[in-house]
Amino acid sequence: MKELINNVLSSTIRKEDGIYMNTITGSWGIRQFVNYSNKLLRFTVSGKLHKGFVYIALDYSDTFDVYLTAKNHKLVTTFEGIYLDNLVEVIDHAVESGEGD
Repeated sequence: MKELINNVLSSTIRKEDGIYMNTITGSWGIRQFVNYSNKLLRFTVSGKLHKGFVYIALDYSDTFDVYLTAKNHKLVTTFEGIYLDNLVEVIDHAVESGEGD
């Protein structure tokens, strides 16, 4: 799972040009990847809107659930049923580019 998510975060999914996803995910300040038995991936972000942890879990319907927690691990928000092709956009909106809605 870490390899799958890492590929997604490092621009395997391409929109109009190959740099697009790298530019987005690079602004999150990603570090400290932890893979929990290929069932859950956690990493730390330091974005404009969210500083803390992002957890990504593959659910039973082959979509992803995303959990954002504060640095003290308190749950901030949850996104469920995210398709692979929307994963970066959903995380980016919550971590860096959203307007706080």
